[in-house]
Amino acid sequence: MTRDKIPGRETETTSLEALNLKSLLDACNRCGFCQDVCPTYRHSRNELEVARGRIRLIRLVLEGKYDFKSEPDAAKMVDSCLLCKACTVNCPASVQTDQIVLQARQRVREEKGFSFFHRVVYQGLLTSRQRLNMVNAMLRLYERSGLRRIVDRQVLEKASGRISHLASLVPAHCEQPAVCDLSFQVQEKENAVYKVGLFVGCATKLYGRSVIQAAVSYLQSRGCSVHIPEIGCCGGPQHNAGDERSARELARKTVDRIFSQDFDFIVSDCSTCVHTLLQYTKYFPADDPVQDVLRGYQNRIMDLNTFILEKLGPDASLKPLKVRATYHDPCHAVRGIGVREAPRNLLKSIPDLELAEMERADSCCGGAGSYCFTHPDMSARILKEKTQNILAQVPDVVLTSCPACTLQLQAGLRQQKMSIPVKHPVELLARSAGL
Repeated sequence: MTRDKIPGRETETTSLEALNLKSLLDACNRCGFCQDVCPTYRHSRNELEVARGRIRLIRLVLEGKYDFKSEPDAAKMVDSCLLCKACTVNCPASVQTDQIVLQARQRVREEKGFSFFHRVVYQGLLTSRQRLNMVNAMLRLYERSGLRRIVDRQVLEKASGRISHLASLVPAHCEQPAVCDLSFQVQEKENAVYKVGLFVGCATKLYGRSVIQAAVSYLQSRGCSVHIPEIGCCGGPQHNAGDERSARELARKTVDRIFSQDFDFIVSDCSTCVHTLLQYTKYFPADDPVQDVLRGYQNRIMDLNTFILEKLGPDASLKPLKVRATYHDPCHAVRGIGVREAPRNLLKSIPDLELAEMERADSCCGGAGSYCFTHPDMSARILKEKTQNILAQVPDVVLTSCPACTLQLQAGLRQQKMSIPVKHPVELLARSAGL
């Protein structure tokens, strides 16, 4: 796109939403500090793939000089943002680029509708536990039938680029979801320290059985009564894609199913789910009765690492675990909910564990939910840098607190023909505790 103005499109948009968006846009002073921290710009050097360029593009749309419906490149640049918040937290003018992009995506969806991927995955798969279980069964069949070995041999070893990246994203190991086992649904415990609602996200349901088992067993060993409510998607992926209607519907269902159960705390292994739950107050009108329920839970929704560290305290039962580990910070953890030290301090509490810090540990891995599927080329370029930083530490295990990051990091290591496992910190805690 080289034009700044298109004849016949000078009509100023005057909706309230547009005016609010314009006030956010006007905060940008075009300094360019965002170039230093933006992953997409670092790998493309395209001005339209950095906060400053995206803001200018969105301003032109509001001024009527572009429109998302007939200008595919405009919509593409809005959707190519990772929403990693790196520009937002490093901006001298405190420009809320993530909020700007989210509002722009809502407008893109209104004008262009939803993609086939969005309708199938966001509005179909993620809204149904039964469909997730069906996909899990298909993945297990794919692995156990031997088809996976054939694909790995014929695709990963011979293909390159987009095809290789997409093929490597299939989870390394798929087991029947732990939430299918009723013994993990409700675990009453007399004189429990806390009644904990374990919020299991979609990706963890799909391929994170070991994480659920480790979390449940470890929390129980520390005196917690653990419950896994029957829930669907938190609505975060839909919200980030600009599908506000679906996000609010899922949020309402989540509130009805989990916030009404009087848990002492709601914890999750997924930092994106935690971030989304904490943002629910913005999903509903200020006079909606649900706001009282949400406000009552604001200080009781926690990242699993933080909950263990701050509410359960030191664990004297931990045994030595001689392993060299490195930790990747999920974007929603480090910049969304401010969790950086908790997982590291938990890992440092394990005797003999060596924690090796990788370069740019808090830089986005390129997973960003479904970004690795919708933008595989850029995702693969970002992942390659992250994988190199991981391998430079020569770790025995890679740790992170986001199932989407887990999937992405596993893909990067597989592409480098490395069998280094990617785990959640709670899995090492449970192992050290002999569970």
